Amino acid sequence: MAAYQNTTLATTGTIMIGSFKLEVATSASATYTNVGLARGFSMTENITPYSVQADNGPDPIFGVSRQTATVEFEMMEFYLPTIDIIRGTGLDLDTHTTGTYITSTCRMLSTGGLTELNDRAWKFTNYKLVSAATVETAIVFYKAHVTSGIQINSKSDNDEDPVAVYPMKIEAVSDTSLAAGAQLFKIETEIGA
Repeated sequence: MAAYQNTTLATTGTIMIGSFKLEVATSASATYTNVGLARGFSMTENITPYSVQADNGPDPIFGVSRQTATVEFEMMEFYLPTIDIIRGTGLDLDTHTTGTYITSTCRMLSTGGLTELNDRAWKFTNYKLVSAATVETAIVFYKAHVTSGIQINSKSDNDEDPVAVYPMKIEAVSDTSLAAGAQLFKIETEIGA
């Protein structure tokens, strides 16, 4: 069967290549912490529409009742202080101590009984090399929190890719202290600039 090319690249240099550096902070203007190696980054903007309905004619008003974003990724580094930061530092106790079940000094994360789910700012940065120059794209979520608990997916030592991964899911919500139209996230890019 013949191969057909129905179109060409509309704008040169606009293909995003690779994944993202994932960073978390207490606010968008605070110092960010790199969460380390991860894979499978995905982002979805979620829009819940509404309409005002009329009994005797077309719906007169359409709008957005709720706008959020969902971000998912798999962490590869099992570092408890970073997991605690991601989870908002109000849900767990993270300590450096002598273990109860391990006889040496260890990191310990205890959870259960605390209920504070603190929002965090997130920054996801993609870098690509174009004509010997780095081109950067950043996505910043102003107010987000985890929506899934700790999950550990272990593998066989003999697996082709034996690294255990830790799926994370966060939900970004509107930061109503910011101007309307700029409350959920911002994308800045040098691609096509």
